[in-house]
Amino acid sequence: MAVMRYTLIDKSGTISFIAPWNTLKALVAACSRKPAPEDLSTVLEAASRYSSGLREYVFNGLAVFDEHYTTQDEASATRELNPQLERELREILGLGGTGGLTEAPQPAGESEDFIEEEEDISRIFSRVSEEEKSEITYEELLEKQRQLRGAALSRHPVLRVLDDDTRRESLEPVSIGLVIFNLPAKRIIQVQNSYGVLKRSDRGRYFENGQPTERLYFYRLPTDWSLLP
Repeated sequence: MAVMRYTLIDKSGTISFIAPWNTLKALVAACSRKPAPEDLSTVLEAASRYSSGLREYVFNGLAVFDEHYTTQDEASATRELNPQLERELREILGLGGTGGLTEAPQPAGESEDFIEEEEDISRIFSRVSEEEKSEITYEELLEKQRQLRGAALSRHPVLRVLDDDTRRESLEPVSIGLVIFNLPAKRIIQVQNSYGVLKRSDRGRYFENGQPTERLYFYRLPTDWSLLP
């Protein structure tokens, strides 16, 4: 099935994760709730009402990611990168500035074996959308993350934005797209969305354990939220 990347910003930092297409409407519906969610835990808990298992998938994935993070000053690094992330998003959308993201140069001294390993890891999740099964669960995505133990942090499907590599990965569309949710600014940015037209008011289908149900939910995004483009 199709998956996409979701990057979430709150006052404490930025995280990014890969999840199925139906997660998009679940997150927008969560943002539509009153009072508006202001942090990662609140928005994921609300979204999990529409797509069960989302909160557990993200936080368990972050736990796997954190096992491999060795830099001590995590909090300051994350806060420092948020304004830069916003500036680059504005450049991508043509809202100010020029240019865009550029490919980072390959560090000197890295072997060809290392490069091939990185490419193989990046293909793991591009193949998710090509699987014959109709849906994939959060549990299956989490298991794929566990298989990446020892890989570069930027290759984890659930990650924290802590440095240039993870920041660059958080801005990279996967399969059908990339959508950023800036909770403090109440802004949803569709960098790339091949899933379909995202409406301010719409309905979605409840998902249980990665499978669609017969139940529908409805949402209406409040006027103080921006939906771009």
